[in-house]
Amino acid sequence: MSNAFHSGNALPAEKIEEAKRIGKNNLPAEQGTAKFFNLGRFSPKDKAQHLLLEAFSSDKWKGRDWVLTFIGVSDFGADYLKRLLGFYKLDSNKINIIHPTENVFEEMVKHDVLLMPSLAEGTPFAMIESMACGRPALGTPIGGIPELILEKKTGWLTATTNIKDISDKLEEVWNERSNWAEYGLNAQKHVEENYNEERSFIPLLESLRNDTE
Repeated sequence: MSNAFHSGNALPAEKIEEAKRIGKNNLPAEQGTAKFFNLGRFSPKDKAQHLLLEAFSSDKWKGRDWVLTFIGVSDFGADYLKRLLGFYKLDSNKINIIHPTENVFEEMVKHDVLLMPSLAEGTPFAMIESMACGRPALGTPIGGIPELILEKKTGWLTATTNIKDISDKLEEVWNERSNWAEYGLNAQKHVEENYNEERSFIPLLESLRNDTE
């Protein structure tokens, strides 16, 4: 199409600066309990959080020091999540649930790596926000996720949405913990350069102005 413009979600510059400030002294940890998180509504049909629970229920994760926090879960989602914990026989002490909060940046920087095994997405604000806070991400090749996740640079991209591919990539995340902080800083820079409203929307506005002349 000759009269088309590619555009995606972005953050205001002041929000990116806020995220950078909050994340500056809270880089992903290289030691201690590994703190994974998922951000957004709990909806297995499109967000596929149940695939994370299935992956973490495998024997190899039982002896590891980790926690998984779900941020932004409604009361209904929390009840659903708790039932799934029983189904997958997961230790409830390893799973945290945080209801929707206005202080989402402050919550994200308490954790290390965003996990987003989505089956349907556009360009997820949750991933943009977490990367702005200096958090690397694991994601699936859906929607705009492959544009956000640059493999082995800003995070880890699974081959498919299949549970085996998600589990295999999660294993890579675990084995590359020494790179988490570096990938997080790369992610932050990637968002600042490519998902900043002041930068990304200027070409669109120019295109619209030229189209009316």
